Amino acid sequence: MHMWSRILTGALCAGLLCLTCGCQTHGPSAMRAWNSVGATGARAGGAHILSTAQWMRSDPAHRAVDVTLVAGMHGDNNFNGYPNGTMTIAIPPGWQVRVHYRNESATAPHSAVVVPFVERAGGWKPAFPGAHTPNFAVGTPPGGTADFHFTADHVGRYAVVCGVAGHRDKGMWAALTVADDVVTPRIYVSFEG
Repeated sequence: MHMWSRILTGALCAGLLCLTCGCQTHGPSAMRAWNSVGATGARAGGAHILSTAQWMRSDPAHRAVDVTLVAGMHGDNNFNGYPNGTMTIAIPPGWQVRVHYRNESATAPHSAVVVPFVERAGGWKPAFPGAHTPNFAVGTPPGGTADFHFTADHVGRYAVVCGVAGHRDKGMWAALTVADDVVTPRIYVSFEG
């Protein structure tokens, strides 16, 4: 009986996660991983919404959101500590996105550029005007900061990649979704195990 209660609780939490973050991307494998963790949202398997206040502030009245994007947090080749697309930024269409970027790497330059998801492997052209740090192929030096902004005016799947040669291949990319069913901007992390 206890096992069924735990399974049901995990499935309900996974469903609530999708309702809360406004996505439809948590497939069965993510739900199974979430189910194995239950409602804790622990990093070891499962999926959870990051504290929105930690990386994001939204202004619904002005349809604007401020996102903090940290390169090289707790090591190189990640954004906000999450590599390989495990972090997703979800934005309602038509919102103004202001990105406050900083490079915490002690040794490497990094950058950020928003590209169509299918083009995340290279040949990058920004998906939206202004959706990149300056000189994204060269990068921002260690300890450097840069702000950029864009309007998320096209529904779709995108990737935020580091444009410095070889860094995306080492896992330095995050997902970005612009979708009609996203009501409130969110950042969430998905772990499949």
